[in-house]
Amino acid sequence: PQTERYNEETFGYEVPIKEEGDYVVVVKFAEVYFAQSQQKVFDVRLNGHVVVKDLDIFDRVGHSTAHDEIIPISVKKGKLSVHGEVSTFTGKLHVEFVKGYYDNPKVCAILIMKGTPDEVPKLQPHPGPEKIGRA
Repeated sequence: PQTERYNEETFGYEVPIKEEGDYVVVVKFAEVYFAQSQQKVFDVRLNGHVVVKDLDIFDRVGHSTAHDEIIPISVKKGKLSVHGEVSTFTGKLHVEFVKGYYDNPKVCAILIMKGTPDEVPKLQPHPGPEKIGRA
């Protein structure tokens, strides 16, 4: 079954990270409701750092198509580094989906793994409507 969570306000999750190191946060989305751009637009924040600004899933990949945002982070000596910004880290990663002007923020899944973006399994290209059902 495919699932998602949305909220009429900003919402998020708190994930404990106990070990120092390099991590990748993979945030998974799919637009399954709207059929055009500028209907759902929101930001994604990690511990207050905006890591995805004005995400419009339909604009990126269209309808009913998986979209991953891959965000490398580093946790070292009580500091979180993300996109060149550094902040104090107390052992918890706050992943927030920030309500914007268009509809509600949403998420399908969050994966946090040790490693680098090169180690993240890549999504397969969507076949497109003209290729579905043909041999």
